[in-house]
Amino acid sequence: MLEIRKIHHRATYSNKFSTCIKFYYEKVSKQPKLFFDLPRPKRKKILPKVIDQQDVKKILSAFKSHHPKDYLFEGQFGGAISIRTAQQLFANAKRKAGIHKSVGIHSLRHSFATHLHEQGIDIKHIQDLLGHTNIATTMRYTHVSKKDLGKIKSPLDNI
Repeated sequence: MLEIRKIHHRATYSNKFSTCIKFYYEKVSKQPKLFFDLPRPKRKKILPKVIDQQDVKKILSAFKSHHPKDYLFEGQFGGAISIRTAQQLFANAKRKAGIHKSVGIHSLRHSFATHLHEQGIDIKHIQDLLGHTNIATTMRYTHVSKKDLGKIKSPLDNI
C-alpha cells in the first residue's frame, strides 16, 4: 500500500513539475511555446476502501446513546462539527465496534455508494445522491462491488 502511494505521489509531482516549468517559460519568461516530449507518468488508480454492511451497522450502533437530528456526527448541541472531530468520533466508534480495518471516515461514503450499487440502484441515481458531475467518478464504485461476479454466464450458454 505504501509503495502504491509513493508511485501515485511521484506521478503527481512529476506532472506538476513539468506543468510548472512549461508555465514559467511560456507565461513568465514570455518565451515561445515549448513543445518538448517529456514522459508523463500515469497516476495509479486506487479503488476506494469499502466497509461491509455489518461493520457499518456496528460502527453506527456505537452512537446509540446519541440520536443525531441533522448530521450523522453532530456537536453536543446539534449542528455540524469540524472535520477533525468527525474523524476522531469515527475512529472511536470503529474501535468500540471492534473494527480493525484501516479505513477512514470517507469510507462511509464509498461504502454507501457501493452498497447502493450492490442493491441494484441505478448508477445515475447514485451519481445524483453523491453530487458527482461526471458519471465516470461514480463508475469507480462498480469496480469495487463484487455482487454479480458469481452470476456472470457466458452469452454462448444461451445458444
